[in-house]
Amino acid sequence: MCAMNHKEIRAVAEEWKSMEGAALKRAYQPTLHELILAFRHRGKERLLLIGIEDDHSRIHLLDNKPKSPRIPYGFVSLLRARLGVSRLERIYAVENERLLRFDFQALEDEKESRYHLAVELTGRHANAFFLDADGIILGAMRPNRSTKRSLAVGRPYAPPLPAPPKTDLPMRLDGETDDGDGFEKSRRAAALFGAAAKASRTEKREARIRREIRLRMRRLERARHSLDRDREKARQAPEWRTFADLLQIHFGALKPGLSELSVEDVIGQTGTVTIPLDPTLSPRANVERLYRRAKKADRAIPQIDRREREIEDERDHLLRLSELLDEDGEAAFSKLENALSLQPEEKSREVVKRKKETPWRRFLSASGKEIRVGRNAKENDGLTFRYAKGDDFWFHASGYAGSHVLVPIDRGAQIDPETLADAATLAAHYSKARGGGIEVSYTRARYIRKPKGAPPGQVIMSQRKTWYVDPDPERIRRLMQSCPLETQ
Repeated sequence: MCAMNHKEIRAVAEEWKSMEGAALKRAYQPTLHELILAFRHRGKERLLLIGIEDDHSRIHLLDNKPKSPRIPYGFVSLLRARLGVSRLERIYAVENERLLRFDFQALEDEKESRYHLAVELTGRHANAFFLDADGIILGAMRPNRSTKRSLAVGRPYAPPLPAPPKTDLPMRLDGETDDGDGFEKSRRAAALFGAAAKASRTEKREARIRREIRLRMRRLERARHSLDRDREKARQAPEWRTFADLLQIHFGALKPGLSELSVEDVIGQTGTVTIPLDPTLSPRANVERLYRRAKKADRAIPQIDRREREIEDERDHLLRLSELLDEDGEAAFSKLENALSLQPEEKSREVVKRKKETPWRRFLSASGKEIRVGRNAKENDGLTFRYAKGDDFWFHASGYAGSHVLVPIDRGAQIDPETLADAATLAAHYSKARGGGIEVSYTRARYIRKPKGAPPGQVIMSQRKTWYVDPDPERIRRLMQSCPLETQ
């Protein structure tokens, strides 16, 4: 079962037009690729799921809300901050395209604001973008995969280029349901595409566990072969000790520069033996070298025995895990992932991608503004001198080594008090300063310059202002939760 086509998406969107005017009660993000919007209209609550998984992008009604992570994803935190009190003005599907648009009217500080949610259900490039009234991207559900469009935060949103219309696509949502509440196609979509996405996740999850078990078994096999080689060397300890003793007995025949020496074996009575030597060492050093090798080999045997027992125990453990997977299947997934210390694949993969795309940590202030924090001296330079614009606000803990903090600001705009406090708090938090009353300097990015020959991270500022930060655990906790992927 592939992703929904534009006919099916439009059919579902037409049903949801009955919810225009509904209040948005809450947004949820149970996984990185699933967004749930809870609407309330005429005394009834409806859950709309937007899925952007590879090859399983979909939109449909949801009967029960799944459990969300304890720390919310950054995208849903942004939606909650901006759409706390809002209603759905309009939902519509773009003709012949797998694109949806949600228009929201929100109430912020007793003022009306408008926001848009652009949903692209386009297979591997599927994504959801949160836009302001002017179409500027405020956040994306996952990193942009398009190579033809620049869809970074702060840039205008550009929809995909129109594709040639396809008229021979199937409509898989026909059929009756027992509910008769006007959401028949949404329920059919949930039954078809939701079940297919769940089956795909289950299959990938099982394949990942089996792959990890196979990988670890191969590592154990390689480790066992390596131990066999070490044991073979360790068994030469008596021979090396005998060689050293024979060199002691025939020390007079041992001359500098020899690569080997043939002597009579007066210890084992085996005739003449040839002893390998290091021509770069003195006679005495060659004797001591053989004694050291014999002693080291003797010490290695107990360690080899212990490691072999550990390998055998680990191999038995992996075999039991494999048997558990065969017997219990999906019911054992969580136990097996914990036993193998596996992070959720989507999280580890997206963290790596996000770090490659943006050389900074990204947070959201209490008012929903983006705050960027450099991770090291090199990233500080890049953030300050490559990505910052003149009107952006720049922060740094005075007199301490630490991260550069940047708040992107529209030209001529001012920074609101909550964002100012949050940015100063992050500058203090990601510095070497300790205790209370930390002085944080801030200014516009245009007033920052780098002295010639200065090391990475070192700058000079002018026209600075000061903000004193007293560490607030609750504020720091909220900031850390605002973009959890960025803070790993």
